[in-house]
Amino acid sequence: MVNELNFLKIPSQKQMIEAMELYKGNKPEIQRPLDFSIVNTIKKVANPLKKYIEDIDTNSNPNDDIIVAGSGAAWAQINTFRKPHDIDLEVSQQYIESVKNHIIKILRKKYKNITVRQLTIGSEGIKVTQILVNNRPVVDIKPHKQVGSLIYVHYGDLYTEIRTRTPIKIGKIYYTHINELFERKVKSILENYYDAKKQGKPINPRLKKDVKDYEKIKKSLSKTKKDKINTKIDMGNFMGLSNFFG
Repeated sequence: MVNELNFLKIPSQKQMIEAMELYKGNKPEIQRPLDFSIVNTIKKVANPLKKYIEDIDTNSNPNDDIIVAGSGAAWAQINTFRKPHDIDLEVSQQYIESVKNHIIKILRKKYKNITVRQLTIGSEGIKVTQILVNNRPVVDIKPHKQVGSLIYVHYGDLYTEIRTRTPIKIGKIYYTHINELFERKVKSILENYYDAKKQGKPINPRLKKDVKDYEKIKKSLSKTKKDKINTKIDMGNFMGLSNFFG
């Protein structure tokens, strides 16, 4: 059986980090609210799930906001991006249980055999609450870190730090900003390919998807200009937290 990873053109560490710096602060190509009905795994509850997130993101409590992340956030900011297979959400740690329970309540109106499992992923050891329907993942809920939090440091051809950025609000819902999505793809490739090779570990099969997404997001960002306001906001948050993070 042919290993497709052997034919994958993987960008160098230097190329990725230089691209990350070049496009840092660029505006999204587009801004369109995610059409939840295109996500097949939650299609039957697309409207009530969207309404629930909208209600949370527009209430008076700024601490319980739900952020749409992953491919759903990319679809909302890139003109031609693949349809999400599931929904990735980020929320402050203290609200994860509440969000999980509410989403399960919504799912139960249309689906059966709903289960929950806890996963630990990435070099950060992120705890993910995953909701499944018929053993198929439909919603991942991760803890959202404060803006400016360090999520990855890489010592390679070039030193780089990756930190959380200010989410973008599109319509009534918050999304992970395209800049952070791009940097997270860089992080994933560095971890799943370069770090894995260095440590003698097997290459993660998701590398193929990560490289394709990286190229897609890079092409999208290359079409846009700097967003000076968001860049200043992120730098302000970063500077305000610099003493805390060292």
